[in-house]
Amino acid sequence: MMKSNEYSEEKILYIIGLIGISCMAIFLLILSVLNINISDINIPCAILEKTGYYCPGCGGTRAVKALLHGDILSSLKYHPLVLYIVIVFGAFMILNTISLIFKRDFSGMRVKTSLLLSMPVIIVIQFMIKNLLLIIWNIRII
Repeated sequence: MMKSNEYSEEKILYIIGLIGISCMAIFLLILSVLNINISDINIPCAILEKTGYYCPGCGGTRAVKALLHGDILSSLKYHPLVLYIVIVFGAFMILNTISLIFKRDFSGMRVKTSLLLSMPVIIVIQFMIKNLLLIIWNIRII
């Protein structure tokens, strides 16, 4: 049994998650107060501009914007990793919060290696598909 003053990896990740959620909420609140529309924020990809080909991260910002506007399909099209992270992170945070509230210990969702290793696989697959569509059929996703 773990002592109360020891921190497991999951507990540390949970605390980091709470800090991240808080920072995101503050950021969105600041944007709201300053009357800045998140759709107006546009960060161009230097690799796409210089080479004409998508980088592995291309579409990430648009995927986040689409998700914040509730457009799940567009988010998935722009960059599937964003939706994957939201689902896995959301499940981790919700299950561990429920565990803490009702069991009064930290025995919720564990971080599994397979969940982490699937992220680079998603990045490589979407990178290849986007660029193959562009090279072979001249179809631009972004």
